[in-house]
Amino acid sequence: MKFLLSEKSRNDLFDFLKNNWHVPTYKELSLKMKIPSKTLQNWRLGICYIPSKIVPKEFDRLEILDEKVAKPAGSLLGVLGVVKELMDMFGDFHRKVKKGPEHGGE
Repeated sequence: MKFLLSEKSRNDLFDFLKNNWHVPTYKELSLKMKIPSKTLQNWRLGICYIPSKIVPKEFDRLEILDEKVAKPAGSLLGVLGVVKELMDMFGDFHRKVKKGPEHGGE
C-alpha cells in the first residue's frame, strides 16, 4: 500500500523518522534508511506516494489524501516488454549490418 499524505502529516512523519533514527538531516536519514536521498525528498515533498513499509506502527498522526496498491509485478512486466522490443530492434539492426549493403543490409 502507498499513501499520499497531507503536508502536515508528511512533515510530522519525517520529523518523527529523523528523531527515531537519531539524525539531524534528511540526507543522513536517507543513508540510515538505505533509501536514495532523491526518493526521500520526493516522498517528503508529496511528489510521490509513500510506501506503508516506511511508516512506523507507532506513528498514528496520518492524514491520508489518497492511497493505492503497489503493483511491482505489473511494472516489471512493462519493463520486460520494453526490453524485449529493444532487443528485437537491435537484433534486426545487427542482422542488416552483418549482411552488408550488397546482400540487402545497410
